[in-house]
Amino acid sequence: ELDPAASPVRVAKLLEDRGHFKKHLGRKDFADDFAAALRIVPADAPAARIPILLAAARCVPVAAMERSYAQEALTLAREAGDQANEADALLTLAMFQAGPGQQAGPGSDPMELIGQGQAMAERVGAHTLMVKAAINGSHLLEGAGEHELAAEAARRGIAGQQAGCYIGASSRSLLVINQVEPLYQLGRWDEATAVADGVREFQFTSLPMHRSTLAILAGFIAVARGHTEAAAAARTIAAELLRSTPYEDEHHLSLGTLEISLRLATAGPAAAVDSAGHAIEGFELAGGSPRYAWPLVTAAAEVCVAAARDERLRSDVAALAGRLRTIAEKLDTFGPAQQAHRLSFAAADAQTEGLLSGTPADSAQAWDAAAAAWAAVSQPYPRARALLHAA
Repeated sequence: ELDPAASPVRVAKLLEDRGHFKKHLGRKDFADDFAAALRIVPADAPAARIPILLAAARCVPVAAMERSYAQEALTLAREAGDQANEADALLTLAMFQAGPGQQAGPGSDPMELIGQGQAMAERVGAHTLMVKAAINGSHLLEGAGEHELAAEAARRGIAGQQAGCYIGASSRSLLVINQVEPLYQLGRWDEATAVADGVREFQFTSLPMHRSTLAILAGFIAVARGHTEAAAAARTIAAELLRSTPYEDEHHLSLGTLEISLRLATAGPAAAVDSAGHAIEGFELAGGSPRYAWPLVTAAAEVCVAAARDERLRSDVAALAGRLRTIAEKLDTFGPAQQAHRLSFAAADAQTEGLLSGTPADSAQAWDAAAAAWAAVSQPYPRARALLHAA
């Protein structure tokens, strides 16, 4: 057994490697190894300490501490003249700067940091970090509703493999996801499906959470097309893959959104109300990531509209609508895509209230506002749904 006192750097690196391995397996205790490594690695060994700081940065519960780890890594890298790790630290800090909304448009501070990190990575030939820049940039652009830019950033990132540069399975999966998601939002469903299908040869070497995300996106497309059997199969695959993984809003809330939409399409409003109720009970939506909480809240609100037309369901609908309203009041909104969800929720809530009261209010104007917001972020499917409600 290695002695941390005698070989602190070696032991710290082993703990870091084990932490990454556990994380890839979906183990919940992976952060413990990063924390232990950080306690052991000497401050005067920046080459070993910087990667551990960056690995630990996303694993502590206090945001200020997360940022401090990344900031320390940036300082150490600059002092050592280590441009590769400086680029890595800039890319990590960009994600913290994006904040809880996890979105950033062109010219924003987070995207400027990513641009700096990418340029530095290119100068030193750090291809892995160039890929990381593509992943982080496309993720934030997609969150901001910049779907075309997000897809192109991810496409450029994966082009390195075609140029002969190796990209690990995890990074390849993320770059594929970051192409498929914006293509889905743009309504380019055939193209999104083709991109996802084109990487089946390495999907089984990817992380379960990444495979589940592709299954969920396939499920959303299938539900929208009325292919309910395919959607149900995709939902089953995603649920099985997420069964033993740590909870993350990005994955579990997205699965919950798919389940609500699928229940409405296959089992009707009563079953969908029940599904939405279970989702609200099972997730801390008001304190969750707005980027992934808003789609679930909006889907549940549209269920209320469908169910409120049935007098037998109105008491259940009233209870669900009230809970959704409380969540929406507490949920922050960042960027135009989340604002479009908020407007859709407000329109659905107003329409539900009118149906429940027996004096249907004119919600067409609210739905028109939602449709305009969806048009502004180039998302034709939710825009069409809003226009249908407004008709």
